[in-house]
Amino acid sequence: MKTEFIKLSRAVRDEAPEAAKMKSEAKIGGNVKKSAAALLIAALCASAFACSASTMDSANSVPGDFGSSYKDALSSGGAPEEASAPEIGYTSQEAPAAGGFGSLPVTARPAEAFAEKIIYSANANIESVEFDTSLEALSEMISSYGAFIENSNVSGADYASEFYGRNPYRSASYTIRVPRENFDAMLEALSRLGNITYRSTYAENVTEQYTDADSRLKARRIEEERLLAMLEKADTVEDMITIESKLSEVRYDIESLTSRLTNLDNRVNYSAVYVNINEVERLTRQEPIHLSYGQRIAEGLKQTLRGVGNFFTEALRLFIVNLPVLVLLAVAVIIAVAINRRVVKRRRKRESAASGDKLNDKPGDQ
Repeated sequence: MKTEFIKLSRAVRDEAPEAAKMKSEAKIGGNVKKSAAALLIAALCASAFACSASTMDSANSVPGDFGSSYKDALSSGGAPEEASAPEIGYTSQEAPAAGGFGSLPVTARPAEAFAEKIIYSANANIESVEFDTSLEALSEMISSYGAFIENSNVSGADYASEFYGRNPYRSASYTIRVPRENFDAMLEALSRLGNITYRSTYAENVTEQYTDADSRLKARRIEEERLLAMLEKADTVEDMITIESKLSEVRYDIESLTSRLTNLDNRVNYSAVYVNINEVERLTRQEPIHLSYGQRIAEGLKQTLRGVGNFFTEALRLFIVNLPVLVLLAVAVIIAVAINRRVVKRRRKRESAASGDKLNDKPGDQ
């Protein structure tokens, strides 16, 4: 009995260090998991900071190959090489004068590297005495210049205009998208549609907006690649959910920036031309006129006579248009006058008969 108790106590004493060792190992494993989670969060913060730094560097218009090498260095975790430092370049071969940038190395850069993003648009109001012909000419012009109609609206005479005898002049408005290389040629060809009473052009420089959006898009794509790499190495469900949440935000920004760049490219490549065509009876004279005193008097008399003629012409038209109504009014007036005369005659007869009876009654009474 004593011998068995001694064996049991020895066994417990031998197992105690092993249990303590297992407990220590479990504690160390928990600390390792906590440390891994902390390192993952720190890596996410460092990624966001690196993307923000790359966005700021791109927004500051880091030229040429320096920006790409800098991003490559960031993605690889190293510093940019000195050989990729920016070089100041000019489209011409002339270097700045002494006292400026003359001591810096000068290299010729192609003009395409400095191409700006400019959106062109134009407005034009046109008078036409042949409305249908002008619309056909505009349709042929759109086809010949490779343009397309984005929006159109044509209005003409309605029932109210016809009922009240108004001039049924028509009008049309178009929003046309024309390729940038054909923009100037199409503006010059608008004079074939009629008399241009108003024309204006507008240019909007969106280079800064385009560059900023493009830089942010590149930064977001780099961030997306890093998050995908982290997602492959994630061990716990919590880490995967955190990374996927951040990844969805980054992908939403990528889609938004891509859509914005596409919209800017479309507006730059296809200029907008807003055309309004109005049907008129006579075109407005646009040429500058230098008349003598006698010529101005003669021109004034012509305008006065033209106005008087238009007045009588319009009065005659209104008379003819409203002739049925006038005939009915005339018939009604004639009938009313005839009835009135008959009533008056009857009243006079009655009055004369009553006065005759009174005269006959007076001698008999005497």
